[in-house]
Amino acid sequence: MTQTTSQATYNDAELILKLYDMRREERMRAARAWFIANFAANSLSEALEKYPLGSDHNAYYRMVGTYWDMAASSFAAFFTRNCFSRTAAKCCLFGSG
Repeated sequence: MTQTTSQATYNDAELILKLYDMRREERMRAARAWFIANFAANSLSEALEKYPLGSDHNAYYRMVGTYWDMAASSFAAFFTRNCFSRTAAKCCLFGSG
């Protein structure tokens, strides 16, 4: 597999800043705190049973899951292009702020 190296663009940096801002929003913080402390399901059906559609916990589950999916996809693309360091990604995903 050939790996292309390209310079990060302004849009790449803007995306990282937007992801970082989203992570800091009050509702996202509450969702992340709930998810880490309370989420326990081994399948989608179990999650939907425990956290039914329309409930705050279902919203938290979906917020955290889609955020992490979006962030991981973005960072994976940056890594394969060698445009973003692992340290910077770890800071954006898990750092304080």
